[in-house]
Amino acid sequence: MIEVLSSYKMSEETFFRSIYLMDGYLRNCPSRLEVKDLHLIGVTAMFAGAKYEEIHPLKLSVIYDKIARKKFKKTDILDKEADIVGALQFKLEVPSLYDIARHIVGTFFSIQNTSNCLSPQSRTSTSRRSCSTSAR
Repeated sequence: MIEVLSSYKMSEETFFRSIYLMDGYLRNCPSRLEVKDLHLIGVTAMFAGAKYEEIHPLKLSVIYDKIARKKFKKTDILDKEADIVGALQFKLEVPSLYDIARHIVGTFFSIQNTSNCLSPQSRTSTSRRSCSTSAR
């Protein structure tokens, strides 16, 4: 999944959304699955994840021709997408580990920038000017 999404220049958010969709479906799936079903589920999770996260998502024809290599019908991919979304009860917007880590790092760096502005070494006029612009 990582290789496919990175080769099509999809974002990290798309990867984590695809993992969430696949994991949620496997957790909530009412029937027993076989190993061959994982390929269809993974391809469909990438398709749905890209539609949710990307400005220019993967098209069904690209998924069918290049990623699934015509092993499934287009209707199979669309049907599985409906199954995945239904199994998750349409709860697609949840924070991923990536979102949480990005928030923590962003908060940490904004605190670091603010504390640098308050330190005694930053009392010069040039550093005060740069702190006031970076704090905005």
